[in-house]
Amino acid sequence: MSISIIVLCYNDALTVPILVQHLHQVLTSLTDHFEILVVDDGSRDTIQEIPNARILRHNSNQGVGAAFRTGWRASQYDWVGYIDGDNQYDAEDFVLLANELAQGAEIASGARIHRADRFSRRLITRCFNSMMHRIYGTPLTDTNSGIKLYTRDLLQAAEPLISNCAFFDAEILIKAQKAGRRIVEVPVSHYPRCHGHALGISPRNLRDELAGLSRSHWEDYARPGMLSWGLRGLLGIVAWLMTKVTQRLP
Repeated sequence: MSISIIVLCYNDALTVPILVQHLHQVLTSLTDHFEILVVDDGSRDTIQEIPNARILRHNSNQGVGAAFRTGWRASQYDWVGYIDGDNQYDAEDFVLLANELAQGAEIASGARIHRADRFSRRLITRCFNSMMHRIYGTPLTDTNSGIKLYTRDLLQAAEPLISNCAFFDAEILIKAQKAGRRIVEVPVSHYPRCHGHALGISPRNLRDELAGLSRSHWEDYARPGMLSWGLRGLLGIVAWLMTKVTQRLP
């Protein structure tokens, strides 16, 4: 077993060192062959050098999908995972995800059973997962959870990855589902955010997620039929309208 874990962070300087320390303890219990890659996506705060981790920096904020690509393409081991840097997820849950890959899964995805977020975020997540299932037939109940583990072979097969925003999760899942890869979902812990502000339901992020659902790149992956076609068209119109709105935002 060899594992590369990517820590995705944006303005998480207060939480990332704590997370990396815990992550190092967990990975040490699993294998002698691991690495921790911290990808700083153009944060306004400064993440100093952290023991037991390699820091990769973007000069400007490029999006969480771009940050994942940077980490994934710099990784070297057979299993590649990621975790959000806000410390809302428990690094210990990588033990559960690793057990699933050891038994033949190619994607082990965390599912937040007791999600420590506002009702509005939980509702948006539920709607997004419903659209993912109806349009692309994907099986997950929590597509965008911030802790996952993939086989290297699966990620290589999913290339080229093009999503810069949070839709990168969905992009990998859509491609894996179409290819008949083995995908499992694992219940994981989720804790309230202690520092900073979540960006998941900002107008721009919502626009990007809707645009991702309707993007022509994924047309060949969509379910056949009028329902799938109609939903993609409707979401495309909504995304276009949100683009007009967000262009006026400061």
